Amino acid sequence: MANQTIAAEVFRPDAWALGEGPFWFEHQLWWVDIEKGLLLSANPSGHLTHRHALGQRIGSAAPIRSGHLIVALENELAHLDLQSSQCTPLAHPAGPPNHRFNDGKCDPFGRFFVGTTSLSGEPKTSALYVLEKDPSLRVIKTGVSISNGMAWSKNGRTFYYIDTPTRCVAAFDYDGETGTLSGERVALRFSEADGWPDGMTIDQEDRLWIAFWDGAAVRCYDPSTAQCEAEIKLPCSRPTSCCFGGDGLSQLFITTARVGLNEGEQQAQPLAGAVFTCEPGTRGLPVSPAYLPV
Repeated sequence: MANQTIAAEVFRPDAWALGEGPFWFEHQLWWVDIEKGLLLSANPSGHLTHRHALGQRIGSAAPIRSGHLIVALENELAHLDLQSSQCTPLAHPAGPPNHRFNDGKCDPFGRFFVGTTSLSGEPKTSALYVLEKDPSLRVIKTGVSISNGMAWSKNGRTFYYIDTPTRCVAAFDYDGETGTLSGERVALRFSEADGWPDGMTIDQEDRLWIAFWDGAAVRCYDPSTAQCEAEIKLPCSRPTSCCFGGDGLSQLFITTARVGLNEGEQQAQPLAGAVFTCEPGTRGLPVSPAYLPV
């Protein structure tokens, strides 16, 4: 399995229902609580600096520029002005009802990619979208079940993607000029014992750091060899995603969830829903802000 085991410590002990979508921007960690409809941020010491209640589920967020973010709300993408707390709708998906937005992230060129998932668990009815400058939503992949982790290689030419029930990381050739995918193949394949692959990030060595829902761990894989090179074991079963941040992007931050745990599991996992951090011995890539002119 992993040739390195890394210890994590608590960054924020809060029991968020469904912590997700972390990113580091302007010396702060940002993340969301999907079920509580919260956009959150904390400074390097772990003190909360923003807590925006958006009144509906929020799947993910991404920076546009200082004080402005794209937020993927339940059924629409919107521009959020942090100073005024005003949300301005940008685009709506054309997919079936009873779906919501989930993980989202910008490519190295500033395009915001965001996927959906079915609220009733219908398989292969969701999609992956990209937000154009218009702004309009373009479907980039269909037949998705639970759209989750995304990452681009350091040179921007490979896109990695997780549709959780496949228990795989798919790789695509990526055209940065047009924002199109081709050459789909399986980069990594996991077993039931691993848990469900959820959110992920990539380091400067082009290794993928993947959170495993019901796997109680984040694991690092080299997609060129499919070898697991490191594992971060967590005291809760449902890590959801991770990102690099802190000084020199040398820390890894990990979000977790407590949603769906029964009473006994919650008592056994008092830190379920907390945010964790560790020093993995490598560095990440800076977040790419969205290019929207808003």
